[in-house]
Amino acid sequence: MKSVVELLNELREIGTFAFAQRFRLQTPEAVSATKSDFDNWLRRSVTPGRQFESLEDAYFEYIRSFG
Repeated sequence: MKSVVELLNELREIGTFAFAQRFRLQTPEAVSATKSDFDNWLRRSVTPGRQFESLEDAYFEYIRSFG
């Protein structure tokens, strides 16, 4: 299990190309906007103390938050 802080550190270390491959994003604009929005979601919307299995698990929850 990973905390939000651990996920943010992992996200910071991932380059744009690696993020695009990992989450199957196609355009540079989509990658930049999505990575930034995901970072903000982790910082502002996730309940303090919540943990996730992995960065992918957190990303899935981020996508689900759109409805």
